[in-house]
Amino acid sequence: MNPLALLGIGALKNLRGLKTVLIAGAAILLVALGLAIWAGVAAIGWLSNQVPVAKEALIAKVPEVRQQIEGVAPGISQGVEKFLSGETAMSDVPGEDPGNVSRYEGFVRTRYAVQDTSRAALFEGRAAFRPVSEHYQARFKARGWPHRVLFAAANEERHEYQAQNLRYELHLKQQNRSVSVEITEFATAQRAAGTTGPTTQD
Repeated sequence: MNPLALLGIGALKNLRGLKTVLIAGAAILLVALGLAIWAGVAAIGWLSNQVPVAKEALIAKVPEVRQQIEGVAPGISQGVEKFLSGETAMSDVPGEDPGNVSRYEGFVRTRYAVQDTSRAALFEGRAAFRPVSEHYQARFKARGWPHRVLFAAANEERHEYQAQNLRYELHLKQQNRSVSVEITEFATAQRAAGTTGPTTQD
């Protein structure tokens, strides 16, 4: 056989072998690509199922963590929330604080009114209800004044404290994530007979 013909036949065989290798490689590449796409879709599906679970678990932990923080430093979590949300601090309206009771951290006076022998101030802020209630009850208790509960519910309380010549009503109420504290000072009949208005004396 002609040597040139033999070379041609050999080259043709090599070309067919190369073609087979290329086809097999392309098939393997397509299979690998398909598996990668399937794995990616499966991973995305798994993550999408896990994210809500993780989010719910985190949300469930928020009240517990907040309560622990408030126990150490009342009002600090409220300040952090305001900082993160970009809220600006409110300022007090004109007036006075009946009874000179120290406020819960972060609370501001939003209303003040005087009527004959009584005066009242409303304080508001974002906080958990129970720590706020305990804060004010402890401050009034430290005065040694007789105390009685006028009303109590999960998110609202009314307390009465009787000083020598004055009577105080403490009204706490929670609305969403805010708590309002209203302190009303009443002059007793004895006090009203000798003066024209309430004072802050114990």
